[in-house]
Amino acid sequence: MEAVRSVRALKPFFERYTRRTFAELAIGGEEIVDYVAELLARFSRSEALPGPAGRREREPLHSVVEMLVAAQEGLGEGEAAAVDRQRDLHQHVADYCLFMSGVFREYATARSFLGLYLTEGQRAYHEVFEFDQSRYRPGAQIFRELAEQFESYSGALDYMKKVYFHPDLYQRLYYRVLREIYGL
Repeated sequence: MEAVRSVRALKPFFERYTRRTFAELAIGGEEIVDYVAELLARFSRSEALPGPAGRREREPLHSVVEMLVAAQEGLGEGEAAAVDRQRDLHQHVADYCLFMSGVFREYATARSFLGLYLTEGQRAYHEVFEFDQSRYRPGAQIFRELAEQFESYSGALDYMKKVYFHPDLYQRLYYRVLREIYGL
């Protein structure tokens, strides 16, 4: 419950800068702004970064590769729960890749992860779009837009960080999270 309150409290902060950034770069609509602001609020909590929903009780997933392998587990089971879990894992992979390639672009570039994040994030959002569209779920178009324009949104987050977040604030807020996760 505390995590939900924390996301709700942080979302307006990120929404303001996301809206401003996307307007300056002439990308995204209101639904995309809302989605990305919520994503930033969720990932600003360090326990949200490593593992997707449903894996909290086990050891967290620490890499995109581990997440992709987990997304493939259960293929062919045919159970609705397994299919929904795969969809959620794809969404988490995509969200994580967008966050890391945008907010931590220098880190991803220095470790040669940027290409992987861009490719897999786009692919994972496309999987979510196809899943949601095939089940007539509202909001599927958000994931299509994120898939088709993944690199633009990633670049927009990098731009937002550089333009609106003071380096000292950025280091205290996000690099502390990276230190906890990756031992930097």
